[in-house]
Amino acid sequence: MTPEEVWKEVTGADMTVPSTLICHRDMIAFFRMVHLIIVWDVAPKHHLSELSFERGLLLVMVARRTPIDLLALIV
Repeated sequence: MTPEEVWKEVTGADMTVPSTLICHRDMIAFFRMVHLIIVWDVAPKHHLSELSFERGLLLVMVARRTPIDLLALIV
């Protein structure tokens, strides 16, 4: 997925991507909750309100129930 596709999926807005991060306030409610759950479980000391496009792609894959090869994402 391109950053534009991730942006559209996570925010529900069809526009050009304004930055390299997606602000928490721009996300639709479902992705706000999923983002908070994953950030709290994966990196509790780095609780950020912004979402990178790499993590956004992971959230979209989780939401779509796409099988994820975590080893390939880490390496």
